[in-house]
This record gives sequence, C-alpha cells and structure tokens, in this order.
Amino acid sequence: MRTIYYNLKKIRQKGDVTHRGGNGRKKIITNIDACRIGQYVRRNPTISTKLIASKLKEEGTVVSRVTVGRHLAEHSYKNSLPLTIPMLTMAHKGIRVTWAKNHLNDNWKRTIFTDENTIPIVLKYN
Repeated sequence: MRTIYYNLKKIRQKGDVTHRGGNGRKKIITNIDACRIGQYVRRNPTISTKLIASKLKEEGTVVSRVTVGRHLAEHSYKNSLPLTIPMLTMAHKGIRVTWAKNHLNDNWKRTIFTDENTIPIVLKYN
C-alpha cells in the first residue's frame, strides 16, 4: 500500500511517476577515457587490458585491468588470442634464395601464376 500512496503523491506533485535517476555509483571511465581506450585498441588490436590500464593511469585515470575488460565487453569488443604465424627460419630463407637464383633466367612469360591448387583444363572436341 505504501508504494501506491507514494506514486499517487508523485503524480500530484510532478504529473508522472518516472524515476528521477542519479542513483548508483558513477562510472570511473569517462567519455574521454572511453575514446582513449578505443584508440588504443584500434591502433593495436592485440593490446592487453593491463597495458591499457597503465596508459590510462599515465593520463590520470586510475582503473584496474578488470574494469577495462568490463568496459571493452560492454562495448562489444571480443577478447581473443592472436593467431600465431610461424616465422621463417634461416634454412627456409636460404632455400628461397637458392630457388630464386636457380630460376633467375627462366622464361616467366610462359609461366601461369595462380592462387589455386589445380587448374581446370577444358578440352574442346571438334
């Protein structure tokens, strides 16, 4: 019953029962900090939340890496590990140089370059 009387009183005084807002804890990450975080991620997609938190600390906003991660999750950023690409060893590089030297004087006008594994051959019968 108390809620009904409270809402009736609000309707008489203000004309509606909307919530006045302003409750709850204020966000630590401001709009400027959010823009900074977005720039850090765009410039380096593999940046860690710990590094972002330390960069924000340099700018004057002290936040934890968990807070940064929560902010990124709220803004639909996905956390994932980057794909590892095997590096060429010195042996691989040597083999490539040797192949290039052996084929330096080949007739490249008669070579077909393609990214396909096989080339379909179309036979025409007369």
